[in-house]
Amino acid sequence: MRSENEEIFLSKKDVGAILRELEFILVSLGRLNRHYERELIADLAECEGYCAAVTKFVDAERVTDRLAKMRMIISSKFDDTLGDDDMDDLERVLDKIEFWERPGDV
Repeated sequence: MRSENEEIFLSKKDVGAILRELEFILVSLGRLNRHYERELIADLAECEGYCAAVTKFVDAERVTDRLAKMRMIISSKFDDTLGDDDMDDLERVLDKIEFWERPGDV
């Protein structure tokens, strides 16, 4: 990464948009979790109602689209000049992520 790319700057508008989306997702999932915890379910992952509610929330509220929007706002601030490694700054930042894989496909 070139030294002039060590910092990125986001406008207050962009930061506000990101924070509103994050707040919506985090608070909503937290409330959903607390609702099912009150049901005294020991292992929420084993609760069909909880799993269905989380899935419905993620789908109905387009959580993946919201996350993609946040990613776009942030990633647009990265320099896309290719370096000696044929990667841009964002590719280098994201290079070592280990993504979820379906069990048995590893």
